[in-house]
Amino acid sequence: MPPLKLMARRLQYRVSMPMSLVAGVFLSLLVTGVAYQQTPGSQSPEAQLVAIDVAGTTRMTREDVAKLSGLAVGTPVQVATLQSAAERLARSGLFESVEYRYTTMAGKLTVTFDVVEAERNVPVIFDNFVWFSDAQLLGAVREALPSFDGRVPQNEDVPDHITRALQAILDSRKIPGSVGFMPQTAVGSDSLQFIFKVADPSPRICKVGFEGVSPGPLRELASNVAPLVGQDYSRFYVSSMTAATLTDTYRHLGYWRASFESPTTTLDDSCDGVSLQLSVDEGPSYVWQMAEWKGNVALDANALDKLLGMRSGDLADLVKIKSGLRQVAKAYGRNGYVQAQTSLTPRLNDEQRRAVFEIHVTEGRQFRMGALEVLGFSERDGETLSKRWRLKPGDIFDASHADEFSAKELAPLRRTGKPAELQYHVDPSAGVVNVRIVLQR
Repeated sequence: MPPLKLMARRLQYRVSMPMSLVAGVFLSLLVTGVAYQQTPGSQSPEAQLVAIDVAGTTRMTREDVAKLSGLAVGTPVQVATLQSAAERLARSGLFESVEYRYTTMAGKLTVTFDVVEAERNVPVIFDNFVWFSDAQLLGAVREALPSFDGRVPQNEDVPDHITRALQAILDSRKIPGSVGFMPQTAVGSDSLQFIFKVADPSPRICKVGFEGVSPGPLRELASNVAPLVGQDYSRFYVSSMTAATLTDTYRHLGYWRASFESPTTTLDDSCDGVSLQLSVDEGPSYVWQMAEWKGNVALDANALDKLLGMRSGDLADLVKIKSGLRQVAKAYGRNGYVQAQTSLTPRLNDEQRRAVFEIHVTEGRQFRMGALEVLGFSERDGETLSKRWRLKPGDIFDASHADEFSAKELAPLRRTGKPAELQYHVDPSAGVVNVRIVLQR
């Protein structure tokens, strides 16, 4: 038996990704390894590929990696073939690094890919593919990206693969439209999502229906969604709307447990679009019991309760609560706490249908008046405005004076065609607020 002939070549591909894909997406492949030596015009000898091995995978199977590589057991290969396969794996976007090695014996070749899979931390949203179920779309994408489960790495190559797969399933059903891609952050967070949608044309909303809605909230909810009719359908937009506007509508009516399911659609021939259905679990409506203030030092709980204006037995109305919290913020601003913030956490008693709200106050430091500059005005007008600004350097900064000054002194100037404005610069290190009164040119 002839000795085993090792012709191992090691070629490494490492993928570097940017911090954010919203501003721009870039992909770089750093190639290192042993250069393949050959004379001009020569080619590496062919060998029959008898096995494809994989090391380092956590999600993907050996069959998945083999499929992505484009290699097939039983076919003839050269070193260039293996190199192209490794490049194909790297450019799939599913790996942080790809290395390969191979052995040959008696004209037969075994290749091993050593890979590190990229973290899949970006959810994929199929925004308006109303002709297909999510399971069908997942299956279509898995043809291009094996082991796809609805989340992908953050890089530029993955969206291209998904776009092509989705366009193919549209074309297979002769559905008009082109697939586009957009990175988007989720409502209320900085988390990134990849959104794929059909355009030119997009399916439109023919009508909107509700399920699980009681008569009390129905009128206000219907008014909120009325502008959707006739517009392009977007699962992302409708989901964002239910999580924000419609949920706040319920909280305005005291329904603090109300939660919406994912929107559903059915094809509607009446407008060559879809009927949109929104289902909600309302829960009970609650009344206000009390506030529990946390973190407040400059203002005591009694003063804050008065500013908030909520009384035991009142409907736990989010709109009224927010109005009260604005009064709290103004009171802090009058005392130099211009960076004070509040956060609200309800504790709900389902049996009594009463709510205690824990309100955490982050006061920050107390600021004082810093420098005052008057820019763009004549010397006379500048002196007049400086005299009417009553805060002196070192005074506790009163944000309400700034509001009053803008309304009484600058608004009349703007009405006469002089675009004057008040500008602030909060300097946390010095603990001062510097103010500019500027006449825009």
